[in-house]
Amino acid sequence: MGARAPGQSTWRHPCLHVRGLVARSLRISTGVTPHHPCGSPPFQIKMLSDRKRELEHRLSATLEENDLLQGTVEELQDRVLILERQGHDKDLQLHQSQLELQEARLSYRQLQVKVEELTEERSLQSSAATNTSLLSEIEQSMEAEELEQEREQLRLQLWEAYCQVRYLCSHLRGNDSADSAVSTDSSMDESSETSSAKDVPAGSLRTALSELKRLIQSIVDGLEPTSSRRIDDDSLEEQIRQTSEDSRALRELMEGERGKLRQSLEELQQLHSQVTLLSVEMTALKEERDRLRVTSEDQEPKEQLQKAIRDRDEAIAKKNAVELELAKCKMDMMSLNSQLLDAIQQKLNLSQQLEAWQDDMHRVIDRQLMDTHLKEQSRPAAALSRAHGSGRGDEPSTAEGKRLFSFFRKI
Repeated sequence: MGARAPGQSTWRHPCLHVRGLVARSLRISTGVTPHHPCGSPPFQIKMLSDRKRELEHRLSATLEENDLLQGTVEELQDRVLILERQGHDKDLQLHQSQLELQEARLSYRQLQVKVEELTEERSLQSSAATNTSLLSEIEQSMEAEELEQEREQLRLQLWEAYCQVRYLCSHLRGNDSADSAVSTDSSMDESSETSSAKDVPAGSLRTALSELKRLIQSIVDGLEPTSSRRIDDDSLEEQIRQTSEDSRALRELMEGERGKLRQSLEELQQLHSQVTLLSVEMTALKEERDRLRVTSEDQEPKEQLQKAIRDRDEAIAKKNAVELELAKCKMDMMSLNSQLLDAIQQKLNLSQQLEAWQDDMHRVIDRQLMDTHLKEQSRPAAALSRAHGSGRGDEPSTAEGKRLFSFFRKI
């Protein structure tokens, strides 16, 4: 609002000058010619005055609309900041869910160690009972076969988990060679089902899970483009502030801002695709946790895992909703940007019309003063001597017309 006062004052002073000059020219014209046809300068001046008032009214309406659009843009900027804050909170919740997932994986490893210890105890018991009867030996051999089958199944499950983690890591890195390695490992896994399961290398699953965690964390960290959006918002606010100062420069800046908004939308689409990829990866992790939950026998880690899954699903759903709302706000900002450009174009047209009207006004007044001056000079000297006594009252108007003419010459 403070930036519009100088513009209004610059419009008012020429209007006051023009109105004063029109009144003085009307007084001069009424003193010279008592009757005027419809195409005379006073009629044109009146018509141009009406046109000027109409243009001033339209200009004030355009300025008010510009202020309303500026207020709407500020509200949208506040909404964008709120949504960014909500997105940051959801990212924190997602990080907490990942920490709970790590705790569940640690519990699973502890259970796996316990199963291996029980397996070793059973194997020691079976080796110590060599002097039992034939029936007990048969039972022990059957139990050993069942135990071996369980161990083989557990190895297969571990190998599948290791292959899936490696596939996720290679998919996040976009490495084709890693994909071929995973397919090779999958073929080895299928062949192991017929013969014997391959053992997972010591520490390989832990290393793969750490790498998957690092890749997911890097993607989550890349989902926070707050600095670029704040820079775009600052540039947009700066360009809106300059609308009342320089309309032509603002139009060029708005073209640049349109490019920035398109770039922001493209970045938003890329982020949306990354979020979709992250949701797919989270679904795969959910399936992995489900398998871990089936293999675990303790009830408390099972409940913690279910709670972590629910929290993670809620966080992803809320994050998707926030991203959708942010996209809607970006579309609203683009619409308001186009409306603001239309208003600025209309203001430029009105300014050009007002300048043309002022030029026409100057030409009409100059023409009228020139005609009056020529008529005064064309009077015969005898008529001036006879009308010397009665023409004293007309000399001030003639002198005033000369001063007005000299004033327009200076302009």
